[in-house]
Amino acid sequence: MAAGIREQMEKHAFTCHPEESCGLLAGRSDVDVQSVFPTTNILHSSTNYTIDPKEHLSAIREADASGMEIIGVFHSHPHTVGYPSVTDVSLAPDPTWLYVLVGMEVYESPTVRGFRIRNGEITEVQLEFEERDMTTINLPTILRQHTGGAKKITASGRTVGEVFSAIGEQYPKLGEQLTNPEGGLPVFVNVFLDDEDIRYLDGLDTPVEDRSDITILPAVAGG
Repeated sequence: MAAGIREQMEKHAFTCHPEESCGLLAGRSDVDVQSVFPTTNILHSSTNYTIDPKEHLSAIREADASGMEIIGVFHSHPHTVGYPSVTDVSLAPDPTWLYVLVGMEVYESPTVRGFRIRNGEITEVQLEFEERDMTTINLPTILRQHTGGAKKITASGRTVGEVFSAIGEQYPKLGEQLTNPEGGLPVFVNVFLDDEDIRYLDGLDTPVEDRSDITILPAVAGG
């Protein structure tokens, strides 16, 4: 599975807890998951799920636009192990799909397991997750006091906001400088993802690709 897939499934499971989370998996072959689409469980149940049909259609269209197709589904078991239930087996919609279970029997340490379900038979599939390449963050002189003088640091995340959260875990004082009390960008901090100002993209929600660079610049202003 592509880098970050496991993290997205686990994050959605934590967000939806104590209800079951659910979502769709997309790829260019039935063994190569490249993208995940977290969806709404319209049952809002801790023991069953049904994916929102509109979100299902949207995921199909988005996957198709990227040259992919839906090849599987994931959901969580909020209080039990990650293994297909009788209901999962009886309602499995496609024998070619990959069925991924996020087991939260131990809330702090969820397990992620994959299965094929064909003719009522369950076969476990060994999941392999690619490691996400770290993002390089270039720091201005004024912020290097919080990193022991380091000009560059690395952190991982699917969005700029997640990268900043990871930075805050490593360097708490630096993390405090990267967002305002409301959780947005401070007025006098400019952030570039590669060569693009994220204020003109999706702000802290801007997706971060592997091997990207983030450059933080203080605003130069006066009167």
